[in-house]
Amino acid sequence: METFYDENGKPSTVEMMNQKSDLRIFLSSDHNFEIIFIPLVQKYQYSAIVLPKERYNVRDVLKNFDIMKMKTYFFYSKLQYVDLKLPKIKIRDQYDFVEILNYFGLKENFVTDRPDFSRIMNEPVFIGNIIQVTNLNFDDHDEDASTPTMTDKSSELSYKFHVTKPFLYFVFSYSENIVYASAVVTRPNAA
Repeated sequence: METFYDENGKPSTVEMMNQKSDLRIFLSSDHNFEIIFIPLVQKYQYSAIVLPKERYNVRDVLKNFDIMKMKTYFFYSKLQYVDLKLPKIKIRDQYDFVEILNYFGLKENFVTDRPDFSRIMNEPVFIGNIIQVTNLNFDDHDEDASTPTMTDKSSELSYKFHVTKPFLYFVFSYSENIVYASAVVTRPNAA
């Protein structure tokens, strides 16, 4: 159990994962954040943790962080031996796409008396809703092929990436240059 400070500096005790291994990390004096890329089971997919540098917060980072440059951040990241401390998190979210599709002019498909799917269906049908459900669990209980190989290196040589304040979380595919999921984590699961 370790201390995590929310966006107002209020401390809470949370469970942390601890890992020392070679990971890709983006460091730049031109940016107010650091990014660590943790490989997932699927090849070329990563959990990306965007941590504000000291004296900055998530709001500051969101002003100049460009999600469209995620592949560039990855390209300029370096493989480094890292001492990683990261809160165990569970992210559950549900998003209904009907509202946004209506906004873009696809209204008739979601109204019971006007849909026209005659080109693909023999019977009249309509779409009730389109929902994306996201369940992300980030903990160290399921070590598998995604876990980087541990090495016996001196802790003096490791870069400390200790996540003890709010951060951005992404599931990112380098090969597809797509962010599959994103979240702002301000209060990880308090113990």
